[in-house]
Amino acid sequence: VTQAHIRPTVLFVHRLSERKGANYLVPIAKEVVKSIENVQFLIAGDGPYMETLKEDIKQNKLEKNVMVLGSVPNKEIMKYYARSDVFLMPSNEEGFPRVLLEAMAMGVPFVASDVGGVRDIVPDTAQEFVLEKGNVTAFANAVKKVLVDKKLQGVLRDVGLTHVKNYTVEKVAKLTVKTLEI
Repeated sequence: VTQAHIRPTVLFVHRLSERKGANYLVPIAKEVVKSIENVQFLIAGDGPYMETLKEDIKQNKLEKNVMVLGSVPNKEIMKYYARSDVFLMPSNEEGFPRVLLEAMAMGVPFVASDVGGVRDIVPDTAQEFVLEKGNVTAFANAVKKVLVDKKLQGVLRDVGLTHVKNYTVEKVAKLTVKTLEI
């Protein structure tokens, strides 16, 4: 077992832009680190916020806790989900967030913004982890709650694994056709 598997791990996978909430990553990490010193944030993605993000990490002395992975090929991203305890999606805008379905399919509990279609694809048990966009304190508290409560992690993992089966390609295609017929 590597050190990364021992550390509580939070994963962000998205374009690094303010639209996708990259500007909230350091403030959230800073709050979480105050309570869980050995937490690790893995940030996968590239985009216009990359350099600002790296500078914010340095200025806040979070180099030991926040790792920017850059762009990760789709075929490799699953290994990052597999080693994560919480998936973080602090987006300011979303439509139908595939990354949340990926997290559920990998059994990773999530904390996400209440934007776009997020609430529509989240199981009832996980609704408390769909939060007001931009509320850094609420995000940090929710991340900490999931990280420290292994029983809760298990419940959210199991519910997500079951719920995501509602979103097979076939079922989503039928929903899309039905929506377009209206």
